[in-house]
This record gives sequence, structure tokens and C-alpha cells, in this order.
Amino acid sequence: MENNKLNVSEMFYSIQGEGKTMGIPSVFLRLQACNLLCNWKKDGIDHYCDTVEVWKKGKPISFEDIIHGWNMEGWLEKLLIKGAHLIITGGEPMLQQKAIAKFCEDLRNLTKNKIFIEIETNGTIKPSIELEYQIDLFNTSPKLSNSTMQLNKRYKEEVLQWHVRNNENKGKTIDGRTSESIFKFVVNNIIDLNEIENDFVNKFNISPNRVWLMPEGANREELNEKRQMVAEMCKQNGYNFSDRLQVVIWDRVTGV
Repeated sequence: MENNKLNVSEMFYSIQGEGKTMGIPSVFLRLQACNLLCNWKKDGIDHYCDTVEVWKKGKPISFEDIIHGWNMEGWLEKLLIKGAHLIITGGEPMLQQKAIAKFCEDLRNLTKNKIFIEIETNGTIKPSIELEYQIDLFNTSPKLSNSTMQLNKRYKEEVLQWHVRNNENKGKTIDGRTSESIFKFVVNNIIDLNEIENDFVNKFNISPNRVWLMPEGANREELNEKRQMVAEMCKQNGYNFSDRLQVVIWDRVTGV
């Protein structure tokens, strides 16, 4: 991959559906590929990542073509400098972090830093210092055993510790902004809470106000089954609740 290109699956304008910035209008830049393939099995039926059919495909696109409206004319002028966020997602965008850092640097220079950039990551790849300088929010979603991914692939202590430090220190970036990490966990059933607390919150001493719990569900019916259970977990432990607004509003569909 050339440093002036990104492997892109899709780009669209919507609202952020998950985590700390839920509800904010956002441009989503979905990058190709992932280093994990989660499968939340239910009643013996496979429930793979609901965007896998999108992020497994893509093509290399130059920074210039993206910025000048590869498939969304005027997106930068009309959206980002008017308060919308840029969400870099996947798959796992950190697989392309070197190119992302340069792309974000170009965007900040072009807009005189009048943009907010969030990246969604599974927390298995440590950000470089060059990338940290460019990202306002790392929306970090470590995968639990309910994802059926092997522990050695989904659980990287060094990377999680980096996000904890980024979380607590909120160190200033070179242009005076603050970089922050939050932790978002997909909850499938009540026993997931023990894993969240033992393997993450207590082990790394993560402040509860930096933790979001989100019900697993690829459609409205599945979300409705779990939403109340997850909300009660949040109430009892001081965690934040995250819905999946994109599913609530548009049901099982991507690119909206």
C-alpha cells in the first residue's frame, strides 16, 4: 500500500451510532480488511460481523481523490468544517495506520485543524505516535470471548495498556488538541460482565466513566432482546450505555 493511498470499502454520511459520540452527524470512511472475524453465535447459528460483506472488499484510492469527493462531492466543505465528525472505521483501520496518519495530517492542514477525527479499533494494534497526534478519539472496542475469536488474537495487553494511558493522561498533541481513548464492549449475555470487569476494568484500572456497554445485535429484534439487560448492567456499575442507533433507525443495512 502506497503512503498516499488508502484501501477504501465505502464512504458515506450518517450519524455516529455507537459510543461516546453517539448521535453526532459524521462522515464514515470505511477501510478494507480486518485482523479478526467475530462470530456471535446464537442458538447454533452463525452471526458474523454485520459489516463483513462490505469491509472485505475495497480498492486503493488516493488521498487527493478522497479529499476531492471520490464518491461524495463537497463532503469536506459541506460537512466536516461545519461540525460533523470524521469516523475512520473498518474492518480494522489500524492495519493502515501509517497511511491514515498522513491522510489525517493532510486533512488538518487543509482545514486549518477545524475537524474532529475518531477512529474505531478493536484494540489489537498499538497506535504509532504519528497517528496519536492526528486522532481526537480512539473508540476502542476490545473483543470478548463471546466473539469466538481466539484469546491470543483478540487480547493484546500492551495495546490495551496504551489506550488506558491515553485515556488517563489525555496528553496534548503537537497542535494543542487532546487525544483520548474510550472502551466499548459488545454484550451478548449477563456473564459477559464478569469478563469485562476481571479482564479489563479491574485489571487495567479503567475508570467506569470511560466504559461503554453496548448490546450485541445485527437487527432491531436482537437489540430489543438485550437492551434492558445491558442498561441494568450500566446502572449497577456506573458504566455508560451505548445503543446501536444505525440498527435502531435503519435496521440491518450498511452505508446509511
